[in-house]
Amino acid sequence: SQLAAAESEVSSQLKSARNKLASGQKELDAQRERLAALIKGFPVTPERFRPVEEAIVTSGGVDVRQVDPHTMESRLCPGLYFAGEVLDLDAYTGGYNLQIAFSTGWLAAAAMAAENEE
Repeated sequence: SQLAAAESEVSSQLKSARNKLASGQKELDAQRERLAALIKGFPVTPERFRPVEEAIVTSGGVDVRQVDPHTMESRLCPGLYFAGEVLDLDAYTGGYNLQIAFSTGWLAAAAMAAENEE
């Protein structure tokens, strides 16, 4: 019957499309692996050290006066929390910016968890 023939043709076309997608995905995966290997193996040799004053590479962000320091919640938009690099905080390297990120992240998470318990 025509219906059976159409179903068979659709099934065949779908199978062909799935095979093409699987083949394309394998090639994409292989390309990603080659790119990752290239990036991981890219040699970088520092020529000299720069002064610590130049170590701060980002500046600006959300004004900390607009954030509750106990919860990291916005004073302007309740329910909006900030942490880490989005805040206007500058610090010398050596782990201080990571400490700011971890501490403000913990405060914001604790505040949100407490808010959800209410």
